[in-house]
Amino acid sequence: ALSLFAEAVASSEVDAAAFNAAMNACVAVQKWAMALHLFEKMEDYKVEINKYVLATCMRAYGEATLWYVAIAKLAEQLSSRTSGIEADDVLFGVLITQCGKATEWRLALELFQEMKQRSVPQAEG
Repeated sequence: ALSLFAEAVASSEVDAAAFNAAMNACVAVQKWAMALHLFEKMEDYKVEINKYVLATCMRAYGEATLWYVAIAKLAEQLSSRTSGIEADDVLFGVLITQCGKATEWRLALELFQEMKQRSVPQAEG
């Protein structure tokens, strides 16, 4: 995935899906810092962040035991008038999962309550 990403960057055909695939590959092999570096580089390439890229970014922070930064990233994107990202079950699900892994159960429950307050539809199943 990373070699394909490097080719995409070299040919100037990099998009959010390419960044997300490369970031997911990094997270899968516990290279969280690299995943987060790629997230930060998106702005340099003028690639718009979407909810899937943001979810991967939050997962990387969570896996690196920086779940509180993941929460801040979501808050930052939701409060940005230009991001176009809205709260949904994917984003909250990532945060709740990462808080659970960090044994931050109270916070996970608070996030679940916030989902309800924001009327975020919950996934079926």
